Amino acid sequence: MKRLIILLTIISALLICAGACADPARTDGTVTAWIGEENKLFLKCTDGVTRTAPILVKDILCITETDAVALTQAEQIISVKKDGSNYSILSANATEEEIAGYTDGTVHMEGERLTVGDNVYSERAVIAATDGLMLYWINRGENGFVLMQKELPGKEQEAFGRSAISLTGRSVPEPLYLCVTEETLTLTAIDRSIVSYDLGTGEATYFPASGLLTTGACLTGGRLYRYNTTELLPWTLEEIQNDAMKLITVTPPPATPLPTYVPTATPVPTATPRPTATPRPEPTDDGNIYYGDRGTKVRKVQRRLADLGYPVGRVDGAYGEQTQIAINLFYDALNMRERNYLSLLAYRKLFAKDAPIYDQFLPLRKGNSGLSVLYMQIALRDIGLDPVKIDGVYGELTIQAVAAYQEIIGYIPGPKEEPGEYASRELLQQLYSLEPIPTPEPTVVPITPPPATPTDLG
Repeated sequence: MKRLIILLTIISALLICAGACADPARTDGTVTAWIGEENKLFLKCTDGVTRTAPILVKDILCITETDAVALTQAEQIISVKKDGSNYSILSANATEEEIAGYTDGTVHMEGERLTVGDNVYSERAVIAATDGLMLYWINRGENGFVLMQKELPGKEQEAFGRSAISLTGRSVPEPLYLCVTEETLTLTAIDRSIVSYDLGTGEATYFPASGLLTTGACLTGGRLYRYNTTELLPWTLEEIQNDAMKLITVTPPPATPLPTYVPTATPVPTATPRPTATPRPEPTDDGNIYYGDRGTKVRKVQRRLADLGYPVGRVDGAYGEQTQIAINLFYDALNMRERNYLSLLAYRKLFAKDAPIYDQFLPLRKGNSGLSVLYMQIALRDIGLDPVKIDGVYGELTIQAVAAYQEIIGYIPGPKEEPGEYASRELLQQLYSLEPIPTPEPTVVPITPPPATPTDLG
């Protein structure tokens, strides 16, 4: 019973967290915007071409009649034309009120009561998703969980060239997250497995869990994107599975019973209106500097990091996401565990005469973790040697990718060195200088950036 209570508490926290965020993918039934490769914004435009904006995003807020609206990792609200012609910055430093203003408020859940406007759709709903035309949700039944759907008031799918495929009544696993794109409805289950329903045929495709950190997924353009929630970002791209739709369509496993999953070491984000970082403790005189702090001491840290070459961004005295990235890189250089604060020990090392300067080519080895490993994984993937899990951990899959690269460049490991277990300075310098290997991927066209003076779309 105690394990069940713990599990239900964790599930509730994750569901509240997912509900408080926006989405890693959104659609209005004609175009789809999603967080794609390297956490950049991707948009399948009205002409059918997939385009990308060279901006790191953290949430997809909404899709209007003319634009897709997203929140960047720099806390800017950007608006991208649905035809991909350009994008504009709507807010250079978004507030909570501005972000909330772009949230669709027509669909509302309070407890298990699901309403659309004044209409009650369900009294037993546990999660819901909409593409602007159809509302999908999952009811809690006596014998498990059931998928439901209903057209939104005043919306007719036929007007958008779509026919309504009925998914109502299907038994599904207990949900963690539900996401709808223009092509599919994707359910992430509590056991981190994924079931995707083709909205054109109704066929279901099952994907087994790839880890214990996945908090959401979407399937679009033949690729399955898995995301997790971090202390700093509500959605971080965890893994991309190419050619996902080429897998054999199978019947998902029975919805019940599901294996009991009780996380141990994995931290669970708390339920906040919009997750940013682990809430800092009550003010103490412990000497640490925490995410969200402001003042002259933070400015002093930022200036010192900048002097050492770390990408701290603006020296403004505000401990935000870019400062956290620079601090994490500093922790990497010290070979210390990353934290969402600057410890007193790290602070002293930062201002020591022998403080390490930022070294993009710092050698890495098996067992390392952090942003430096993450950047290496991304570079390996970009040249066609996909380590599968872009998670910042130098594990077995990354070892295999590094070993393959060593073979390509003719690197011969030392007598006590196993292939792929050590990425030398020379190897990283060569890796980061290479152009990606051409692959038959779908053409992705860059979106034109805004002019020097951003134009409000109004």
